[in-house]
Amino acid sequence: MDPDRSWMYNRNNPGRAGMIPEFAEGVIRFINHAKTLDDFLTSRLIRCPSVNCENVRYHTTKTVAMYLMMNGFKPGYTVWTSHGENVEETPNEEAKIFYEQLRDCSSPLFNGSQHSKLSVAVRLLSIKSDNNISQGVMDSMIDLMKELVDPNVEIPDSCCKANALVSKLGLFSIRIDCCKNSWMLYYKEDIDLKSCKFCNHPRYKTGSTEKKLAIKAMYYLLLIPRLKRLYASNSSAPHMRWHRENRRPPSVMCHPFDGEAWKHFDRTYPDFAAEPRNVRLGLCADGFTPFSVGAAPYSCWLVFITPYNLPPEMCMTSPYIYLNCVIPGSSNPKSKVDVYLQPLIDELKLLWFEGVETWDISRKQNFNMCATLMWTINDFPAYGMLSGKRKKYAFKKNKTERDGPPPILTGDDIWERVQNFPKVIEEPPYKFDGYGVAHNWANQSIFWELPYWKDNLLRHNLDVMHIEKNYFDNLFNTVMDVTGKTKDNVKARLDLPEHCRRSELHLQESANNKLLKPKASYSFTMEHKRKNCEWVESLKISDGYTSNLGKRVDIEYGILHGMKSHDCHVFMEQLLSIAFCGLPENIWKPMAEISLFFKDLCSSTLRVENLVRMAKNIVVISNKLEKILPPGFFDVMEHLPIHLVHEALLGGLVQYRWMYPFERYFVSQYGHDQVFPSFITWYTNWVYNSENAATFDQFFKDISWGPITVHTMSQYNVNGFKFATENYSKNKKTNNSGVWVKGDDGSQNENVDYFGVLQEILELEYSGWPIKRIVLFQCKWFDPTSRGTRELKQHNIIEVKHTRKYESYDPFIIAQNAKQVYYALYPLRRDKSDWWVVIKTELMGRVEVESELDVAYQNEISSVSMQGLRSGKPLSNQLRLLTQILIVSVKFLEK
Repeated sequence: MDPDRSWMYNRNNPGRAGMIPEFAEGVIRFINHAKTLDDFLTSRLIRCPSVNCENVRYHTTKTVAMYLMMNGFKPGYTVWTSHGENVEETPNEEAKIFYEQLRDCSSPLFNGSQHSKLSVAVRLLSIKSDNNISQGVMDSMIDLMKELVDPNVEIPDSCCKANALVSKLGLFSIRIDCCKNSWMLYYKEDIDLKSCKFCNHPRYKTGSTEKKLAIKAMYYLLLIPRLKRLYASNSSAPHMRWHRENRRPPSVMCHPFDGEAWKHFDRTYPDFAAEPRNVRLGLCADGFTPFSVGAAPYSCWLVFITPYNLPPEMCMTSPYIYLNCVIPGSSNPKSKVDVYLQPLIDELKLLWFEGVETWDISRKQNFNMCATLMWTINDFPAYGMLSGKRKKYAFKKNKTERDGPPPILTGDDIWERVQNFPKVIEEPPYKFDGYGVAHNWANQSIFWELPYWKDNLLRHNLDVMHIEKNYFDNLFNTVMDVTGKTKDNVKARLDLPEHCRRSELHLQESANNKLLKPKASYSFTMEHKRKNCEWVESLKISDGYTSNLGKRVDIEYGILHGMKSHDCHVFMEQLLSIAFCGLPENIWKPMAEISLFFKDLCSSTLRVENLVRMAKNIVVISNKLEKILPPGFFDVMEHLPIHLVHEALLGGLVQYRWMYPFERYFVSQYGHDQVFPSFITWYTNWVYNSENAATFDQFFKDISWGPITVHTMSQYNVNGFKFATENYSKNKKTNNSGVWVKGDDGSQNENVDYFGVLQEILELEYSGWPIKRIVLFQCKWFDPTSRGTRELKQHNIIEVKHTRKYESYDPFIIAQNAKQVYYALYPLRRDKSDWWVVIKTELMGRVEVESELDVAYQNEISSVSMQGLRSGKPLSNQLRLLTQILIVSVKFLEK
């Protein structure tokens, strides 16, 4: 940083007689500095600090230099904060108080203790909450703890003291009384009312004389303090700028900022976009039953908020999903949900219009933090609740539609339609003129109070998790002809004469005047159903990939039951095309294509050109299925996939816009390589040769002696997978012995898939200090050539012939290079009894993206191969084996 930048505002000679040379030289220095920034390296553009542009617009370096020399720098920009320079400031008063309280509470209980008074208080409150322990029991436990420890050790005296200590951190919750019928909150100007202003129901319980108890109350957890805490810790503050500092090519989508909705908002509100620390938020609302099944029906609704500024390995993980509202039951609030969202909307308006002063510890600066709500994430019923547009009766089943698709309305178009509709918070909801005929709007959503809401391209997301599950349930139950769940029922067959020409499927009247349903070619016989169920029961899938599907099988009736959302996700994308391979090919192909569509849609990296292709394909796939399945099959869930690709183009990956993270919030032998037996001796002599000894340090000399011990294991955890040997996996319900690496075939092809089965796990330890260990997998490989491995590219299915083995002796790989697969047999194809289907797995909590970051969801690998994803290679000889050992050992030392 230049000590004196007075030249920035001394541009021209007196009387404007030419430019001062010092100013021109300073502009050149500024341009050279700006060219070192990441923004320039990725886009070849820099922010323009001229009077007119004010660091909002990006231009080329030549354009910026021209504007600066013509118009000069914006006033007061002596510190180039928008170009990588920081000005260290002192924390604001609120931040000072927070850090002082944190420091006072965080001192060790005694010398050598790993716990502080604060950590003990948090642990006690967590135990109380997790185990539903009463306050009296907790106080008794605390008294016992104080008797057992030294009197000088400071621990909270009671549960109330522990709660007060934690409350000093500023993460408050507010209890707000509500109308029993959810018409209003006793909030703001209505806080002193004694009864509801709409239904006149009393606010308090009768018979309470000492203390007034509200009949119904909600809990609201303040959002602003939580957003401030993101910048109060070095573990999160630097990452809140990740979206600005890690740009990708325009056609690649790995994060919400790659979507058009984010980019459009930046273009519409450049002042907001100019500060990368301003927060982008998403909202999810969902209901759950807090009590047991035997209790009276009770539905409680929770509202979550999550920030999107963070990198993929942090975004939408549990620490960054904030519980915001607890909406009491006992029933679904439906359109009255807007009543409970008023405190949140007030905070969001404050964060937009004014912002809040926030201390950024990573830059040692105070800044004005603003925030925007990008979209909501909900299942289909909640979609209608939050948008104000009822979806229940909007879909007209069995209606022949001959018109083209309706136009996509802009935010201004929608606002023009809803701006005069009633608001739930102002008057009770009612069905006003035109409802159900001209429109399906039930009310004006409370989100329209946000001034930027109409400028969001994607306001409400269709939840892929629920759509995929419902689509799978309908398709699977129809093909398996599950009584009571199949869409090919009597009512659907009665519709056929009116809508279809498939006379062979029309109901037939028997001699006793009963209607008989002819067998359809798209459904299985009972024999095939039972074989399919036996196949599912025999599957050995990697630990943590799905639940135990074998427990979902009822072979006698040929059905699957109790399939959770994630089980349906895996079955739909990985197993459906295998399970249905016994169907006629003209029926199987469209079903395999819809499976592949969901798999590509849920991949961890999307390309715009692929999404454009998928948008065209899903229409064709739906038409193919309409020619096969009865009209009654196609309810609203079978039509929603057509819209999912458009939303992916706007919002980016579905992993940041589905409900899996929020749903989880509710729940929570010894071997030797004998090919070159004398290699180690040769290598040792080579290292210790007098001519070579000087070039090797002690580390390589230790390695050259070979391992001093070799341990064998039956299981090993690496890369987020739990691997187990084939022998160990026998007779287990899960199978973790499938291995996959990429390698070469000895020629120019370095992108060959090698699939195998893990035989042994070896840990090698070498002499010397520090300790050097490496783990190797000894595998039995299948033939990687076309005779043993083949890919059906049209359906993204990879098969291996388990009777053909890899001819070369190359069994070892570095454990860190291994990825996991599992193998599935074809249940109804005798001609494919020698072939196994390879299913590549990614564990929940990890996913590969092009930036090599771990994302917080389980995803599938797209059928479109992506460059930049690296993996290991099988070793061809001992020299390469030793080289890999050295590399991994060096990495071990660096850690």
